[in-house]
Amino acid sequence: MKLRSTLGLFLLSYFRFFAKLQLRKNRRAITIGITGSYGKTSARLALYTILSSRARVKHSRHANSETGLPLNILGLQAHTYSSLDWLRLALFAPLKLLTNWEKYDYYIAEMGVDSPLPPKNMQYLLTILRPEVGIILNAAPVHTQAFDSLVLDREPARKLAKLTSAIAREKFKLALSVDSKGLVVAPIGQKEFAEYFAKVQARLLTFGKSSSATLRIISSHLSVKGYLTKFSYQGNIYSLALKDIAPPGFSDTLLACVLTAAGLGVPVSHSLNALSDYRPPKGRMRLFSGKNDSHIIDSSYNANPATMLEALKVLHQLAGRKRKIAVLGDMQELGTLSKSSHKALASQIVKYADQAILYGEETTKHTFPLLEKMNFPVRHFTDFPSLAKELSLLSKPGSWFLVKGSQNKIYLERAVEVLLKDKKDIANLCRRGKYWDRRRK
Repeated sequence: MKLRSTLGLFLLSYFRFFAKLQLRKNRRAITIGITGSYGKTSARLALYTILSSRARVKHSRHANSETGLPLNILGLQAHTYSSLDWLRLALFAPLKLLTNWEKYDYYIAEMGVDSPLPPKNMQYLLTILRPEVGIILNAAPVHTQAFDSLVLDREPARKLAKLTSAIAREKFKLALSVDSKGLVVAPIGQKEFAEYFAKVQARLLTFGKSSSATLRIISSHLSVKGYLTKFSYQGNIYSLALKDIAPPGFSDTLLACVLTAAGLGVPVSHSLNALSDYRPPKGRMRLFSGKNDSHIIDSSYNANPATMLEALKVLHQLAGRKRKIAVLGDMQELGTLSKSSHKALASQIVKYADQAILYGEETTKHTFPLLEKMNFPVRHFTDFPSLAKELSLLSKPGSWFLVKGSQNKIYLERAVEVLLKDKKDIANLCRRGKYWDRRRK
């Protein structure tokens, strides 16, 4: 085990070495780092959509970690994550340095933080690349298991607040790393970030609902026809309309990108035009037609307490008086917050749904008993074949399904497959390919 760990650290240093050399080939390129507890991929794709219509842009597709980022910089991608696959990547790294002469004006990098400790913290990622532009989207209780040791308080509410603050502190290191010539874009409405604003050396632009925000969000409206948000910037009022549905907080994600582009000299009108055909990533709040004239809100990519609540609100708003069925899986990597978070989920389900189908050990252990005690219509499952059989019986005319859960061992995109009317839509679900097919078995 120690040998494997040592070899892993060697490979990290090895890939980082070649990635840093590769970045030097585009010295004039502007590197943009994006971090947040959720919304990073949506923001990366939105900013890529805006900037790529005016310049050459490289972005970190399927890469936001200590391994993914250096491989993406080199133009490499892991396929199976086996020992042979890592050997292949190690052999190709120096070859890519000699053969990959891709030119770009911007590099947009997702920078995910899974722990306060290296190599999964922000400080380590900043040894790979040092962005000239830093975008901070949010901080929420995600991956709290890795932060548990930092907070000794055992009272759930206080521990939640302290863990969120610890996560915010780690993520904001990106903003503090940007020098005085750079640009930082951050939310003005999240209290956990407020104490760090004065320490930012770079030009700071803020977004949010506050009247003091550089870009102020005025309103957002959701319907089955799409999503509309209004905002003000430099004295002008603008509207951004999307053809897809989105949770209320999605305006923060997109408008952070509009504000970043404006800070880089891109007119707001150009950004809005570029985003007119923007679609959220697969598994992040996409609407599909289900069997028997039912509707499916596919949010199966991942789940945490904040996004679970937002998704339930979307279900409630879109379905109206129609039957609302929440198909929910465990929220993982919450550590000592798992019990209280899954218990809190029960009251949210009762408020926003008419029926619940639960999948996983944590929802079965903590959410199901509370719903059963309240005589709420609920079933729970820990094996997928049984869940699939139950779902096949639930598609009634006019029903609305919300499908949401974490990644590891849950994979509720399989539930969406069962509910879909048109099997061609399977290609538009998250986690496609042979690697994920093996993981789901």
